[in-house]
Amino acid sequence: MEEQLLNLSQQIPFDQDDVPTYTPGQRSQILGTAELYRMAALLYLRRVMTPLALGKPDPLPGYVDDAFAVLRSLPACTSPWPLFVLACEGETDEHRITILTRLHEMHEKRAIGNVFVLGDMVESLWKQKDLLADSGQPWTFQWWDPDNIESSTPWFI
Repeated sequence: MEEQLLNLSQQIPFDQDDVPTYTPGQRSQILGTAELYRMAALLYLRRVMTPLALGKPDPLPGYVDDAFAVLRSLPACTSPWPLFVLACEGETDEHRITILTRLHEMHEKRAIGNVFVLGDMVESLWKQKDLLADSGQPWTFQWWDPDNIESSTPWFI
């Protein structure tokens, strides 16, 4: 499945009567959003599956960097699920600032309840991660398991 996700090519069909014509900006947003979902799926798959290629370098850090590059390139992010995945995988202050900025923009574009819940969940996970870091214990929390989250769970979890 990982290989399929790595080789997936996102395209918008051209010159078909039943396909609307998109502006270059719309095409960029559509393809960027599809790429963000693809990268989030790779991250999710890597987290929930035991690595099959033990002894080989873990590609997860590269996937995280690539996914954040895609997120930064988007004019807007309106998709909660990939943003949540990136928020859970981000390691740096720069990652967190990017997530918080996108959450704020998402709230302005899509003022729906899930955005508030998403923000609360992300902040709660970050707090837990920070507290563990100060204790010297490794981060073993399985963010993909909704039973581990002590708040309302959005529809995408």
